[in-house]
Amino acid sequence: NLKLKIQMKHFYYMININLQNKENTNQNIITNSRTFSSIHLHLSIKCSHKIWSILELTDKRIACGCGPIKPTNPNYIIIYSIDFNTNTYKEENRKDNAHLNHIISMCECSPNKLFSLSTNEIKIWNTTTLTLLHTINDHLHPIYKVIILNNNKFVSCSSDKTIRIWNRTTYQSIFTITETAAVFSMLNINNEILIGNVFEHYLSVYDLLSYQRITIIQGIYTVNHNGMVLLSNNKFAVSQYYSNCIVIINVITFEIETVIEDKEYISKYSGCLSVFDEDSLIYVYNGLLIHVVRGCNGK
Repeated sequence: NLKLKIQMKHFYYMININLQNKENTNQNIITNSRTFSSIHLHLSIKCSHKIWSILELTDKRIACGCGPIKPTNPNYIIIYSIDFNTNTYKEENRKDNAHLNHIISMCECSPNKLFSLSTNEIKIWNTTTLTLLHTINDHLHPIYKVIILNNNKFVSCSSDKTIRIWNRTTYQSIFTITETAAVFSMLNINNEILIGNVFEHYLSVYDLLSYQRITIIQGIYTVNHNGMVLLSNNKFAVSQYYSNCIVIINVITFEIETVIEDKEYISKYSGCLSVFDEDSLIYVYNGLLIHVVRGCNGK
């Protein structure tokens, strides 16, 4: 069974915890779009401050970016190891004053490197010792997401209206894409296509080889840096800001195929998305609800 505890007032992030036993993955996990029959408390980890970001590492440990509500107070990173057999956890390491402002998101660069993103800096940490390896401060405003590419590169996006491509070894800038507004999210499609979510009501589609724009998808955007996910069958999903819907788009034609509306729980805030399995999409709505859509076509 998938086991977790839902304790926060608002959901900002979701992670997929890979289960060792997947024999019953598709058997009655979800009874309908509102009820989770097999989710119950397994382990609760309480932090002393607000958890701004959370990340599952490849070695099954969990990294948390925590800190006070006031954004000007220093934030810290904690690494936890979890034993689901004994229902126990252990704080393995902690780095105080990791960032001066809250940690917007984190990304694992390799099995022993962690990226943490904050107001205008990317910090690279050793995940065993939490030793600071490097700091990138080329962005001028908050950095929302980092995506790792398979050609020794990574890409970042920021509210400074730029998407930047970096060398993963030297951390030197390779190329900068300038947009017309803040870029809140990105999506990597097979290391060939990069989709940038621009706060001007459109998605920019770029070729990752030439860094040239291929097309623009007008009228689609999200304000959540986890608001776009890649689905099966050459599709991706976007949680549409202010429209109470999720848009399914074809990655070959870049045309809208399906719109999943949720009129019962109206909210101006688009929820973060996650792929539950090959046939299901999970999304957080109104900050308080988890909904599941069976089938990538929204049925």
